Amino acid sequence: MYSIFREQVCLAQYGSMDNTAMSVFGQMDYQISDSLTATLGLAYSDDSKDVSGDITIIDAFAALPLEAAGLGALSGLQFFPAFRNYPNADENGKFDSDDVTHTLSLSYAMSDSTSIYMTHSSGFKATSVNMTVDARDVRAADPEDATNIEIGLKTTFDNGYLNLAFFDQKLKVSSQMPFLDWL
Repeated sequence: MYSIFREQVCLAQYGSMDNTAMSVFGQMDYQISDSLTATLGLAYSDDSKDVSGDITIIDAFAALPLEAAGLGALSGLQFFPAFRNYPNADENGKFDSDDVTHTLSLSYAMSDSTSIYMTHSSGFKATSVNMTVDARDVRAADPEDATNIEIGLKTTFDNGYLNLAFFDQKLKVSSQMPFLDWL
């Protein structure tokens, strides 16, 4: 059988990540009155990543520096995109991120079985790293933050319960993927 494809086209992909994460948090309730309780919570998160990537591509066409040669339009014909191993002179493979997040809440007990509440909180996601051959020019996504405001009601009955919540969440997202209207 005859094939137009070379037999020795392959990709060997090796990566490692050492991730150290630490968080310190605390939360306290303060009883303002018999019916009203205030809650304060704080958290400090620290994340450190040490990453390396080594990709070996045995494909002469993939190794051609088409962009540097002014032939970038042909790069779509490369089966495997060019990959720059790291750490390297421009990327040290180290990513550090930290943040302080909070929870502030007021809860009012209207009766023994019904309460209303209001909460403002924040969240944090550390830097993430794409270690695959698909990681083109940008390997890392910056840390992400979330802010949430929630107002709700909780009540119990003899045969069940009802929880209602209305919230507004704002996200600061850092992504390597394009956001599409149909998603």
